[in-house]
Amino acid sequence: MPQSADLLLPRANGIMMGSILPAAPTPSQPPSSQYSSGLAPRLAGVENLSESQKKCCDDLIILSSRANGTREVPSHESRHGLWRRVFSNHWTTDHPNKHPGPIRARRAVDAMTNIGTWRVDLPPSASLGKRKRNDHGRKNEHRKAGAAAFIKPNINWDDFGVSFSVCDANSANANAKYVSLREGWTLQQARAEAMIHWDERECQRVIEHNEDLVVCWARSRLITSLRALQSESHPITIPDEVTVNTDELVRLVTCADRVKEMATLIDESERIAGSRPIHRQRWQDAL
Repeated sequence: MPQSADLLLPRANGIMMGSILPAAPTPSQPPSSQYSSGLAPRLAGVENLSESQKKCCDDLIILSSRANGTREVPSHESRHGLWRRVFSNHWTTDHPNKHPGPIRARRAVDAMTNIGTWRVDLPPSASLGKRKRNDHGRKNEHRKAGAAAFIKPNINWDDFGVSFSVCDANSANANAKYVSLREGWTLQQARAEAMIHWDERECQRVIEHNEDLVVCWARSRLITSLRALQSESHPITIPDEVTVNTDELVRLVTCADRVKEMATLIDESERIAGSRPIHRQRWQDAL
């Protein structure tokens, strides 16, 4: 997907170790059961919104569409979908609006696809050797013959193409010649399966993050509009509104995107080569 000049977004990287527990409530943002913004009227669903309120986040729909590559535009359906998400989980304008935080790191399970087993015992990985001082007696069970073998795609973020790495269950690289592929599989099929798996997980990870951000921004915008309508004679206390920061959005890039770019490059190269064929020198041409 070509980058838009109006929106340059960071790419998503990283492997997550463990899970992240939700942050404990702070005094400035108590649990919903103890919280009251003091805003009136209290909005709890799409049906409570005026037509102008429903359209007040059209720019956010466009921003998320660019980041996710969905080409979605503001419409009755897209607005309704956004506001349904805004009011999901029983959220109302009387509840706190929590920022979702940074995108979760990519986990090994998101990147790796099982393609068969090892035909032979593999030598210990270099990374394992470095850890042996603090891991006495550890066995290389995941590198033994019969253990699961995996493949993971590696997107070239700065150029065209996708490369592939064969690895063990701990994501340590190994040689593809030691893999016994699943019955009926070829190496090309294994690579294709790995690309599809990676793309499915990456779409879920990035789109979920971007949508959570847009929901947070939409809630903040709604609270801000109600705050402006509130009479000055009735002071209220609510958490600070969340400012829209497009740098927090993550541009979705998939293996399929990179393959399409490569296909376009190949087509263009073949077109040019058709008018300027390359002559391959043969021994007999020297006679």
